[in-house]
Amino acid sequence: MKYIGSSRQPTALYYIALTEICRRIAFGAIAYLFFFYIADFQYFTEHASGQIGTVFLSITIFLPILGGFIVERIHYRLSVIWGILLNAIGCFLILTSSLPFLFIALVLVAFGNALFQPGSYALLGTFYQQKPHLRDSGFSIYYALISLGQLSAFWILNSLADLKNLQAAFAITGSIGLIGLIPLSIALKQYNRLKLQAAENAFSPLHKQEKDRIWVAVILTLFSIVFWIAQDLSHTTLSPLWIEYGPSMIRLLPFDMQLFSIQSLYLISIALVLAKIYLFSYKKRSYSNAILKISLAFFILSICFAMFTLDSFELNFGSYVTSSVFTVYFFVVLAELLLAPIGLSLITRLSPRRYTAVLIGIWITCFNAAFYLRDLAFLFIPSPVSPHMLFETVAIALIIIGLLVFALSKKLNRMCHFELF
Repeated sequence: MKYIGSSRQPTALYYIALTEICRRIAFGAIAYLFFFYIADFQYFTEHASGQIGTVFLSITIFLPILGGFIVERIHYRLSVIWGILLNAIGCFLILTSSLPFLFIALVLVAFGNALFQPGSYALLGTFYQQKPHLRDSGFSIYYALISLGQLSAFWILNSLADLKNLQAAFAITGSIGLIGLIPLSIALKQYNRLKLQAAENAFSPLHKQEKDRIWVAVILTLFSIVFWIAQDLSHTTLSPLWIEYGPSMIRLLPFDMQLFSIQSLYLISIALVLAKIYLFSYKKRSYSNAILKISLAFFILSICFAMFTLDSFELNFGSYVTSSVFTVYFFVVLAELLLAPIGLSLITRLSPRRYTAVLIGIWITCFNAAFYLRDLAFLFIPSPVSPHMLFETVAIALIIIGLLVFALSKKLNRMCHFELF
């Protein structure tokens, strides 16, 4: 039976996205300015500050798993509220310039991030329990909108850094983080009006269907690690090209802003188109084949690496075709939108209520860890390997995994037990 329903997204989607944008600005102050701050105040040498930063970012990679366990025990509402508060408190503690408080600030921000990320996606998923036809498109729009948080963070933080007053920067970004409580309160009012089933007992045994759905989420999460390693490699390859071959207006911006500006533009424009396609597809078939979308993401990303190997796309910085740079980046972003938001959407749909945030935490951790695993993978690559051969190998690996996901799609769809929803 074909589904015909409203095409309007829940307004809570936009309020939660605005909350995340504010939170990312506060988190960005710690992630990007804190270590310059402690170096400027001569608490540590620049080298020691960098090492502290590495430890902080390494810890934040794995904390979302722990955060997911906590989220399921304190409820989604409390987790996102505490996530915002801990980020803001961390910014304000830095104003004391007290060394013990500086380290406490790092701990609070790390835990705030770990609570907010799984909690916000789990909270968003609850608004689609009665609107399954909008879930994939809604998560895609949300994923694109929160990219504005990174872009806004860079704009604001670069402007504040130019003031040579980092304490003012932390005061402003902490306040912006707290402003995120305003749209969040509106979203939570809408959440309270939803008629949701009570969460299952955390200690009750899992049914076979629940175990099957968890396995689907875990399998796709493990496959995603390879995708993120390859995607990060594609960004590393494309980044220098914007300096020389990006539009003149874009080249006037700081380098990081160039990347985030282009990425945000692509994400939002592509996500809006995909949202229309997903809704049309759902009306025709009354279900969303998310697993095939994830399989397609691997194939599309493999096209990018195939283009890297073409003679018209030389990698010795000789001559580039400007249109090729934009085309490849378009495919990179398209592949990302077919995997990241779709994977998160599927997890929030499949997971037993008491494990949703945990599985989201695992997904986020795998995404974060992939960037470190990429550097580790290079240790096992022989030094004489040319970029051409490396890109060919990555393209073939992506095609193989895409085919594997496609071959498993029927089995995985059966394990999803969509008929029970």
